[in-house]
Amino acid sequence: MDGKEELRGIINAGHTRDTATVVRVEKVTRDTFAPRIFNVFGARVFARIGVFPSTIRDRAVEIKMKRRGKHEKVEPLRIDRLRADTEHFRQRCFRWASDNVEVLRTLDPPVPAQLNDRAADNSRPLLAIADLIGGPWPARARTALSSLCADGDDDLELPVQLLADVRDFFDKNAIGVSFATTIILEYLRQLPESPWGTFSNGGLTPAKFASLLRPFGIRSHQNWKGGKNFHGYRRVDFADAFGRWLPAKKDDAHKDTDIAEADGIGNEL
Repeated sequence: MDGKEELRGIINAGHTRDTATVVRVEKVTRDTFAPRIFNVFGARVFARIGVFPSTIRDRAVEIKMKRRGKHEKVEPLRIDRLRADTEHFRQRCFRWASDNVEVLRTLDPPVPAQLNDRAADNSRPLLAIADLIGGPWPARARTALSSLCADGDDDLELPVQLLADVRDFFDKNAIGVSFATTIILEYLRQLPESPWGTFSNGGLTPAKFASLLRPFGIRSHQNWKGGKNFHGYRRVDFADAFGRWLPAKKDDAHKDTDIAEADGIGNEL
């Protein structure tokens, strides 16, 4: 799937019924071709070793599996008997779905608050089924989905950690002051038990630092001090990302709103 953008586009398009279409050119006669719209809506199950592209993971309920340990015993799965062994389950599921599909379409089940918008969209059909079945299933479904789909995109794990460490840097230094990128990086690389000293086999560089901050719309500014020009960052540049991605601190509101443009410079090159 990696590097196959057309296949990934088809999979992504199938997520939402109203927009689940792709256009492909179809041969009509020997010498003529015409565009045709294909419907690609439907549930899919994928498995792979490694990590799926983020656009696919975002549209799915992801179940991470571990290799079975030597001490763990499981019942052998006979591929040659799989269809026969599961046929009665398939028939029962099909009958239940046929009997209840119209009711399911009317349900709007409450979704755990910790799920982001896309995860909530993914979860509603499953929660509607659980709520209609009743018994322990509504609670079990919400507990499982809260664990599997809680907002924690792997692609943003490091950038969010970086935000937290940069906030600590500003908390320990003057507010409303620009700091050279090199000064911030020096602080980050010296943090104990942080990845920044050995990040990407060469330590966190200004270019890598900027790349990690790009998803949050944070960019450096040119500054002058003593006739020298350097790139740096201000706390105000991070205020929006701090508020959206990090747990609030008691005095954050004061720090992130009472920041005016400052003329002073925290450190020179």
